[in-house]
Amino acid sequence: MRKKVNMLPIIAAVLFLAGCGSRTKHQDVEAKLPGFATLDEMEAYSSTIIRGTRKEQETPVLTLDHGILVSGYTFSQVEVTEIYKDTAAELEAGDFITVLENEVYDPEADVRYHIAGYDMMEAGKEYLLFLTRNTQPNGNIYYVAAGVNYGTVSLEEDSRLARRHSGTDSPPTDVSDYQPVWEAAQEKYFSEKYFSEK
Repeated sequence: MRKKVNMLPIIAAVLFLAGCGSRTKHQDVEAKLPGFATLDEMEAYSSTIIRGTRKEQETPVLTLDHGILVSGYTFSQVEVTEIYKDTAAELEAGDFITVLENEVYDPEADVRYHIAGYDMMEAGKEYLLFLTRNTQPNGNIYYVAAGVNYGTVSLEEDSRLARRHSGTDSPPTDVSDYQPVWEAAQEKYFSEKYFSEK
């Protein structure tokens, strides 16, 4: 009589080993972008300053030429909860805006491109956003974060960098250039003193 073999542990081991060999690659793409030494500089540069929550909805836009990145970004939806500056005078709390994020995923190559080292905002998390307003040829309006990394200031625990570099060979992104600007923005816009002066 043939002995029955429990195949479940073997199948689980095979699936585990297969999964170990495949992990998303992260590739930084150099780009020349504006930087800011102070919060005042970033505020002056921005046409729009809002507080908002990044939603799940996103639309990747990727152009490759023979496997080489030509351009790439992701349009993300952000729900506006508070408005601090709006030169176009068109936004209201509760509006949804489109924010161009300088990161895009290529599912065929399993590569995530980070333009200028940018890491996308996390869905469901709240941010203070310093933005410039733009219009597509079709008339659709979208916003871009000032200085890309500078203009997306997290208002709660943000694991963007930890998530990106966990299990990858990439070194952690150096945030020392924009960390002082982030901290100044958090202190100004979310202190009791700021609200009492409004």
